[in-house]
Amino acid sequence: MTLHYADTQAIRDLLDQYFQAVGRADTGALQKIFLPESSMYGFLGEQVLAGSVEPFYSYLTERPSMVEQKIDCTYVVKSIQVDGRIAAASTLMDNFFGSMSVENLFHLVKLDGCWHIACHTFTSL
Repeated sequence: MTLHYADTQAIRDLLDQYFQAVGRADTGALQKIFLPESSMYGFLGEQVLAGSVEPFYSYLTERPSMVEQKIDCTYVVKSIQVDGRIAAASTLMDNFFGSMSVENLFHLVKLDGCWHIACHTFTSL
């Protein structure tokens, strides 16, 4: 078994950057976190998102951000598994836009020494 302490911490840091950017609706920061070719699949209530990350960016920017609304949205990292230059992580976010919990699954790749989200799958609970 190979231990990946530095990679695990780098992924935790990336997830923290992701959730801070989501809270601020900072799509510029999110575009640095996601690969340009990233995909997103999941359910926001009854709305299905499948394919590009762009609809998620639109969802965030078409209303005041959670930070602007002073919504106390929190998250926990449930798991991180690193296998060389690929990884999987799962998180649970509570109080997303003040109304729902969201289960997130991320597949990540390490390119040029930096971790990026390649695929984000999620469902509201």
